[in-house]
Amino acid sequence: MKAIKQQSVKKTVFAGIELLLIRKRIKNMYLRIIPPEGEVRLTAPLRASNKDLENFVIKNADWVHRKCVEIQRRPVASPLEYVSGERHFLWGIPYELFVEQAKRNSVSIEGNYIVLKITNAGTPEDREKVMNEWYRRELKKAIGHYLPDCELITGKQASDWGVRNMRTRWGTCNVAKKRIWLNLQLAKKSTECLKYVIIHELVHLYERHHNARFHGYMDKFCPGWREIREKLNKRNEN
Repeated sequence: MKAIKQQSVKKTVFAGIELLLIRKRIKNMYLRIIPPEGEVRLTAPLRASNKDLENFVIKNADWVHRKCVEIQRRPVASPLEYVSGERHFLWGIPYELFVEQAKRNSVSIEGNYIVLKITNAGTPEDREKVMNEWYRRELKKAIGHYLPDCELITGKQASDWGVRNMRTRWGTCNVAKKRIWLNLQLAKKSTECLKYVIIHELVHLYERHHNARFHGYMDKFCPGWREIREKLNKRNEN
């Protein structure tokens, strides 16, 4: 029996836009802009014609150009070392980090400081792990607080939710299982941003794609969501 081709990947150009074309056994087409360089990725069904691909890119060209400019304008943050004196964020508020050795690992807010207590100096990765565990706890508490209100606003309820440290998305929604995942980094943004992302993912339970119908629901459930999205995508400066 002849094997069925599962996927192909190649660089190409449609509508004057250089992109990475990924063909898979799927039904619909998707465009994504990948930071930090702003690489454009088009995921499409295996049997989609070049004409269909061209028309899809033309239809979304303005969005692609806008997102690419937005990503390229983002300042490049210096790598964090998790040492005293650095600026770190919780719910959009900047704090100065203070690191000290202690008998047990912990993180707390004390005035204008985030106090990181750690059993040994370790590496930046060790200190980051302790900080991320704290961010995860803070985010889970906030999700537990805001999710019921967002479900009431949208009229949709998630069957389950979780937290992941994601590189390119603030949240994802498994529509079939009604499960949402939220980015760990949201703990560094304002609670307004968190609520926007929760509503965004719940709206996917009405509409899978980011089309006019989806935007209509967002306008209804989260007025001003475009401005909030802009704030969310601005990089916190260390």
